[in-house]
Amino acid sequence: IRSLPSSLTNRSNLRMLCLYGLSVTPDISILKDLKNLEILSLRGVHITRLAPEIRQLTRLRLLDLKDCYYLEVIPPNVISSLHRLEELYMPPRFDKWEVEATNNMRSKASIVELESLPLLTSLEIHIPKHVAFLLKIPSEKLSRFKISVGSRLYVDEDDDSLTRVLKLEDIPLKDELKVLLERIEALYLKKLKGLETFLHNRERGQFTGLKLLKVAKCDGIKYLFSPSIARGLVQLRQLQIEGCENMEEIIGSYQREGDEEQVVFQQLKIMKLSELPSLRSFYPKMMKSSAEEGNPSTPAQTLFSHKVAFPCLEILTIESLDNIKEIWDDNQSESFSQLRTLDVSDCHKLLNYVFPSNMLPRLQNLEKLSVWNCESVEGLNVEDKLSTAATTI
Repeated sequence: IRSLPSSLTNRSNLRMLCLYGLSVTPDISILKDLKNLEILSLRGVHITRLAPEIRQLTRLRLLDLKDCYYLEVIPPNVISSLHRLEELYMPPRFDKWEVEATNNMRSKASIVELESLPLLTSLEIHIPKHVAFLLKIPSEKLSRFKISVGSRLYVDEDDDSLTRVLKLEDIPLKDELKVLLERIEALYLKKLKGLETFLHNRERGQFTGLKLLKVAKCDGIKYLFSPSIARGLVQLRQLQIEGCENMEEIIGSYQREGDEEQVVFQQLKIMKLSELPSLRSFYPKMMKSSAEEGNPSTPAQTLFSHKVAFPCLEILTIESLDNIKEIWDDNQSESFSQLRTLDVSDCHKLLNYVFPSNMLPRLQNLEKLSVWNCESVEGLNVEDKLSTAATTI
């Protein structure tokens, strides 16, 4: 099809129109006469400018502009005129938002127009850093969303199986975004300041739906979770933390809320800890003090202690943990029995054997083992005990 037929304007009772992947640039303005249109999908259509006449389609409940990679301009007040809109899907790369919030002399849509959509339940949108300060998402009714602020979602981050996704990079944290955390499934955080108040001051039940968490280059934070928050991550399946120079613990040990109660990540299957030079332990052991001693003393730490368990973990990557001398302690009874892949690299202080003898019975499912550039390691200690694992040293 090279153009939209003029007879289309006679279909006044049309409720749904889908124009998937048109490789030509159609005259979208003729759709203005479809006053009863409720669903309009222009997914993949080669348009550079959304026709201002779209604002006349006031009965629209769904507007789909995904994969409109050539879209450069959305005229002002088009989005804000669609008061009945329940679902809005923007191109993942679209970032041509007007910086000014007022209507005076605006030539493009402003992000504040989202405030005029009180019925919105589904939203996919990228908001560049320079307009993030204008963001006020009507989050009360949002049940499905993929929102990136500061940096867009890349292909490997856009998992169709996840319907509540938030990515934040190098922006000030806003209260409107914090509300979304209660329903989040995938969370990407990078170069954020003030992350302590964003994650730490939360109640245990607020992250129960979180399935994927990636944190990168958040240098101001010393620990990621309080023990109570960590115990609430009952659906977490993938955890990746990298490039956080000041992070000392993943779970903070100084909070004395049932300090010796074990944290169990029941669903976690994939974990990567990378470039964390200050990390001393995932969840440090704390030795109780006597009345004469005063403050608790801290024993020698291992990366993983008896205080945390990973019964379903299958893939573990450990890279550039400059402060770690031992990976395992003497009591890992509930952990690592499902581990299939272990990659360890650039851990220059790692001492002795990668596997103490007490760990070997629990690693019978290991299929791949790679240890690289850990010059202080004396050996793997796997003689004939892990015969099925392919090893690289």
